[in-house]
Amino acid sequence: DTQSFLFQLAFDAPRLKSPADRLELLVTNARKVYRHSFRQLGEVTIETRFGPVRTLHLLSDAADPEDAYEVWLSPEHFHLPVKLKFFAGRFPIELIATSIGSTP
Repeated sequence: DTQSFLFQLAFDAPRLKSPADRLELLVTNARKVYRHSFRQLGEVTIETRFGPVRTLHLLSDAADPEDAYEVWLSPEHFHLPVKLKFFAGRFPIELIATSIGSTP
C-alpha cells in the first residue's frame, strides 16, 4: 500500500529541524519501489471538521509534479497526517482528516 509511508513520515518528521533537512523514504506500490525525498515547506494551519490544526507542510521532490506527494502533519497529534495531496494516474487527489482521536 503506497499510503503506508505516512506512518514512516509521522515517525521521522521530528528529525526535520530546518528547511534544508530531508527525509529519504522508500515507497512501494507492489510493482516498483520509489525513493522519495521530503522537505519541509513550513508551518500551515489547516481548517478541518474538528477545527483548525497547526501542521508541518512537507513536499516530496520529484522530476514530474504528478509523482510528488504533499503532506501536512500535525505535531500536536503525534505527527499524524491531516492533509494529503497526490496524483492517481493523471487525476489529482486531496484527502483531509475528518477526525483525530483515540478509542478507549
